[in-house]
Amino acid sequence: MFTGETVTLSCDIKGSGWRYSWARNTQGRLESLSASSTETQQKHTLHSVTQSDSGEYMCQGERGQNPKIQSLPGVLQLNVSGEKPKPVITQNPPGAEVYTGERVTLSCGFGGDPAGWEYLWYKDTQGAALPNTDSSRTDGSSYTISSAALSHSGEYWCRAVKGRRYFYSEYSNSVTLDISDTQGAALPNTDSSRTDGSSYTISSAGLSHSGEYWCRAVKGRRSFYSEYSNSVTLDISALPQAELTVQSGWTEVFPTERVTLRCEIQGSSTEWMYRWYRDGQELPVHKADSSSGNGDTYTILSADQSHTGLYTCRGELTERGVQSTFSSAVKLSVLTPSQAELTVQSGWTEVFPTERVTLRCEIQGSSTEWMYRWYRDGQELPVDKADSSSGNGDTYTILSADQSHTGLYTCRGELTERGVQSAISSAVKLSVL
Repeated sequence: MFTGETVTLSCDIKGSGWRYSWARNTQGRLESLSASSTETQQKHTLHSVTQSDSGEYMCQGERGQNPKIQSLPGVLQLNVSGEKPKPVITQNPPGAEVYTGERVTLSCGFGGDPAGWEYLWYKDTQGAALPNTDSSRTDGSSYTISSAALSHSGEYWCRAVKGRRYFYSEYSNSVTLDISDTQGAALPNTDSSRTDGSSYTISSAGLSHSGEYWCRAVKGRRSFYSEYSNSVTLDISALPQAELTVQSGWTEVFPTERVTLRCEIQGSSTEWMYRWYRDGQELPVHKADSSSGNGDTYTILSADQSHTGLYTCRGELTERGVQSTFSSAVKLSVLTPSQAELTVQSGWTEVFPTERVTLRCEIQGSSTEWMYRWYRDGQELPVDKADSSSGNGDTYTILSADQSHTGLYTCRGELTERGVQSAISSAVKLSVL
């Protein structure tokens, strides 16, 4: 039961001459509901029940005086809910504009409907229930408009009622019907979107095709329509953009350097394949120096001048015929081979014993931090054993010359982390007199 309802309990024992008494068991405490047993107490009525009226109700009969005969007690559990129930109203077809002539059904219920309820329907105002007519009929928990007209537009509610004394539920939430007089909202056949029988084909999807789709069937000269199908939501997304990065880190590279480019569709879990372009011309991935399985990296194992250019990429879903937009361009420049230049910083190439001699090696026009290697007569000189050398080895100093220092000196630069070496310098002949 619900708060505010009226309920009558009835006690029935076969035979005549019974006197009835009533009691309630609330959490183990037995409370008498009648002072004495009388024949008129066969029924016990509770008006406007509250939660405090919940409990186990018992009735018992007795007759005769000596000896007195008692029946076994009858027991009924009564539960009173604190609030009136509120039904939920739904519409079929759901959430779509309704056109004149269409069939619309509104449904009302509690979800796991309690038994014994009847349903009333209201339009535009709460109070006066809608009658059953030929065009609009309520049957149980549904209200059906068999052929919608403009006059059916409006706000609808429902509520439930039960019992002889008409206990009413709360009003449901409302549903607004908007009836349009434009029949023919069915999708037309066009060059880009065509329906043929039971299928509807969009040949080239655009953002405007996003939305919720239904279908229904029609047959006969009088156009008998089926109910609408369930709906499918089609979400057309803008084409994603590929992002190109230089994984090896440098866009200005030296000859023979290894360069790796990576292409990626950010935020996508789809397995894209990738295509690569230099100066707008597609690069055949199968002929690339190196590439991963889906082509998302493009590796140049040994750079030369032919690799200079503007690189772009894009993703492709081959089976679906979909391509992403192009990435932004990355300019890759392969520099001319670097030439080391060797000078005698102390000024003389013919020196006397015990003289101090300083040689300097330099890559002209480069801001890169090169390390240097030194050679005498083609044999590398260990810098760590040199008489004197700066941190990156760009100078080689002989503190006290002797005959062993006579020879042809050369040098070259090296980028150790990148595995790059410059061309070797021209030789300088040092003579110790």
